[in-house]
Amino acid sequence: MKRIMGLLAVALVLSIGSVVAWGDVVYSQPYTTLNGYLSDSGFPQLMADNFMLGGQFVDAQFQEVEITDVHWWGGYFPVPGIPSGPDNFTIEFYHEEQSPAAIPFASYIVGDVGRTLTGDIVAGLPIYSYGCYLPSPLILEQQTTYYISIYNTANVVPGTGWFWSAGSGPDITYWFRYMTGTDWIEQTSDDLAFELTIGAGNGAIPEPLTCLLFGGSVLFGLGRLRRRLR
Repeated sequence: MKRIMGLLAVALVLSIGSVVAWGDVVYSQPYTTLNGYLSDSGFPQLMADNFMLGGQFVDAQFQEVEITDVHWWGGYFPVPGIPSGPDNFTIEFYHEEQSPAAIPFASYIVGDVGRTLTGDIVAGLPIYSYGCYLPSPLILEQQTTYYISIYNTANVVPGTGWFWSAGSGPDITYWFRYMTGTDWIEQTSDDLAFELTIGAGNGAIPEPLTCLLFGGSVLFGLGRLRRRLR
């Protein structure tokens, strides 16, 4: 009996250890070359997209996931190339059942994160990839609707703005608003391109485990600015 209890304890410790080390992509909407949407406070138009954690990327036993980094794709419109000044990105997260709330529950000014050419274009404009670690990890629950907004405030050439590439997602739905404080407007024609990941040494937070063998719980555009790039 002591040997059986010892083996169970070892198995349980190994299981917990694997939770800590588990990681990488937990949500993905890869970019497409079909479209892009201005998301730049200089116009001002902000974009957002809804998402829900779960499915193929996250194990069903995890109740919450600790997001450590965000990756996204986009470019600069209408002048091909790069802006005249550094990027200044803001990433915001919203939580609301029907649409993004007026105020984000988490907001990160990540600034100039660098950019890498993908080699792909949309409407003749180069697509870049971006990515950064969040200043502090973000805990998100599974099977809960969230919204992510990414926008730029770069010192760009006059009349030039940053666009967020369309993405391949599950529901072809995105949201936009003209400026901070106005209502978000739902559109059902596209998704936006981004990935959420967790870093090494971080991971999903498991639900409380119950072990019956132990007899109890184990605590452990300007104007109407919805511009599309065609």
